[in-house]
Amino acid sequence: MTRVLFAQNLDVELIIRVVYACLLGLVIGLERTKKHKSAGLRTYILVAVGATIFTIVSKYGFLTIAAEKTRVDVSRVAHTIVTGVGFLGAGIIFSKGDKVQGITTAAGVWSTAAIGIACGSGMYVAAGVTAALILVIQSLLREWAPVGHEKTGKIVVCLDDKVESLQEFEKFLKRVDIVICGTKIKLQDDNTIMYTFTVRMPLRVDVVGMSTLIAGRREVKAIDIM
Repeated sequence: MTRVLFAQNLDVELIIRVVYACLLGLVIGLERTKKHKSAGLRTYILVAVGATIFTIVSKYGFLTIAAEKTRVDVSRVAHTIVTGVGFLGAGIIFSKGDKVQGITTAAGVWSTAAIGIACGSGMYVAAGVTAALILVIQSLLREWAPVGHEKTGKIVVCLDDKVESLQEFEKFLKRVDIVICGTKIKLQDDNTIMYTFTVRMPLRVDVVGMSTLIAGRREVKAIDIM
């Protein structure tokens, strides 16, 4: 439900809506900045405030036209905001090897635009509750992610040219729940073989600890995890 706090002074009411959107964008942006995400404090504030201003203009900027009984579809502005923020979100998402990163951040920016639209429409309670839910989803639910969830990566090792060395190493990876998805082989000048394994591993795997563990194996001459 749309709420008007200062019915007698529209300018004060609109300023409150912009400031409220700014504060909600600030709160969400602070949480994202602490997590060192690509879209930080200023991005979230600007998206929230910008969406609010667009909504205010669409709702109050054409009152003279509406008074002349000209048909005005103010919902088109909200549609345009969603489309524009979609392009912004596409710039945040990027791929690195087999990984796609930035999807959650882009969704957060998109949702913040929706908060701005709600603020611009005077829906203060809906905007506040939505901001609180976004904070819960982006912070608390991240900590509750299932342990079995997997991530992808590459393990590059140099082994001696014995067949059993490769077999022992593959058995070791299986024991620590690392699944081999693909293998590239390159013969080195010192008669060792460089293997590049594309792997899936649980999120709980500590890369530094795993590197140390692999480096301690007798068949491994060199190790790198990416």
